[in-house]
Amino acid sequence: EWVIGLTTKRDGFTVENVRSAMLTANFMAMSNSHLLFVEEYRELNRQLTAQFEDVARVQQALLPRKTPVVPGLEIATSYLTSDVAGGDYYDVQALADGRYGFVIADASGHGAGAATVMAMFRAILHCAPASVRSPAEVLRFVDDRLSSADLEGMFVTAFLGIYDPI
Repeated sequence: EWVIGLTTKRDGFTVENVRSAMLTANFMAMSNSHLLFVEEYRELNRQLTAQFEDVARVQQALLPRKTPVVPGLEIATSYLTSDVAGGDYYDVQALADGRYGFVIADASGHGAGAATVMAMFRAILHCAPASVRSPAEVLRFVDDRLSSADLEGMFVTAFLGIYDPI
């Protein structure tokens, strides 16, 4: 930072004039630094908020778009996260044999980390081979793959059930 002082007075500046000008210049420099910091903080916060909103949109896309009609049942769902995104998940799928699979799950923690783990859970669940038939076998399959990911203390609690309307 530079401060240049000019005067038309013949004797120039007094020591007090220089001291006062230096104090003013230092305060202005600090003020400018703070304003730049606040602007940088706002921009970073805007970028982070946009990223969290992207995570939330992806997470919403992983949930059923509409609840299927299941003979003999009335199904209602509600999804509210404590943060922008979270680790909650549910799904209802019609199975090839006329039965329905239901899953309700929750990843430990909150926010983007929990949402990411839940997306992993969903992907693994939907990739279970056809030879894996019972809910216990499916959850073992998912657990084996999630455990191998070494998620450092994160986990998923899940309920998987089969409903036969007959």
